[in-house]
Amino acid sequence: MSYTKLFTDFIKKPPVYFPLIGLFHIIWLFVAIWDASQTGFNNYSAIQIGWMSGYTFFWLAACDLRKWGLWAYVFLALINTILFFNLKYMVERSLYTSSLRLFDVLFAILLLLHHKFFDK
Repeated sequence: MSYTKLFTDFIKKPPVYFPLIGLFHIIWLFVAIWDASQTGFNNYSAIQIGWMSGYTFFWLAACDLRKWGLWAYVFLALINTILFFNLKYMVERSLYTSSLRLFDVLFAILLLLHHKFFDK
């Protein structure tokens, strides 16, 4: 690979903090899996692993500048927020919504602010 291609790919790709946030998602997914393996897999841990798998997959697609990854991540954050506000009891909120709800909303806003980079 030539250095000019590497430089142009770096210029055309999203900002450098996108892959760092992707790494954060991957690490948090592994933490959720490790936590579930330590406490035993149950419905709660499966839901948390599901949330984190979805967020990680869609963020990595957004790092590849896929528009469907951007919109899927935003939609997932929206569903999570709607669930949080519509569930009545705090126990239900902690069971059925993502534990990183605030970060997910902030990352979705960050994606929307950088939507001009997405062309695919």
